[in-house]
Amino acid sequence: MSMEDKNLFWFDVPGFTTDARSGSPATVHAEIAGRKLTFSGEVVRAEGKVDEKTRMITVIVRVDRPYTTKPPLAIGLFVTVDIRGQVLPGAAVIPRAALRQGDIVWTVDGEGILHFRTVRVARYQGEEVVLESGLEDGEMVAFSTLKAPADGMTVRAALEKE
Repeated sequence: MSMEDKNLFWFDVPGFTTDARSGSPATVHAEIAGRKLTFSGEVVRAEGKVDEKTRMITVIVRVDRPYTTKPPLAIGLFVTVDIRGQVLPGAAVIPRAALRQGDIVWTVDGEGILHFRTVRVARYQGEEVVLESGLEDGEMVAFSTLKAPADGMTVRAALEKE
């Protein structure tokens, strides 16, 4: 599988991001012959070059005994691979729309007071943002658009989901 260089930071790739012999655990999902199959695997290495056109790096995931199931995990099959990456203690995942001006999040306290909070972004994943720090557990985050927001102004919170 190929991935962007910046994403390799999050995974243990032997000989590339770590000196350890074992890499990050992976789960391979495949659909073949009308069945959905799941295989356990491990990142074992990266190819030694960056693709000149895509700027991607190929990472190799090994699945032990891929031919023991019927149907087997056949060569050339399109698959989805989930790789377990590093854990960030205290991280928070918020909607991308809640991030303002690059590193600001609006929080609302128990009295309905809006606060501008500087956060540290760990990574962007589609419509979500993983924050490394800056939010406390249980804080409410505002992601509605306000015409003239000000730190300390009173707002009315409408809870949408956790």
